Amino acid sequence: MKTKEKKKAKDIYTAVLTVLGKTYRASGDTVPEAITKLTPSNPKGRCILSVEHGNKKRERILPHLMSFKLFSSSRMMREIALKQVSSLFDV
Repeated sequence: MKTKEKKKAKDIYTAVLTVLGKTYRASGDTVPEAITKLTPSNPKGRCILSVEHGNKKRERILPHLMSFKLFSSSRMMREIALKQVSSLFDV
């Protein structure tokens, strides 16, 4: 009989997004998964995106256009922006 193992804190990526003073948090198994789970209500303006993995932390400031594309309703724009942003975080 197999038992399910809980994910360790070291295996989980945590993404924190700050937009216009509001903070959004999400976590996932990979960097793109953690970023896609973020759901800001109004992603207009510059965003500060930080990704944590274990004791490593990276922060990036995203320009207005990149944050708009990353949380856009268009699937293609969102996937392209996600690929570009996730390459910035080499945690």
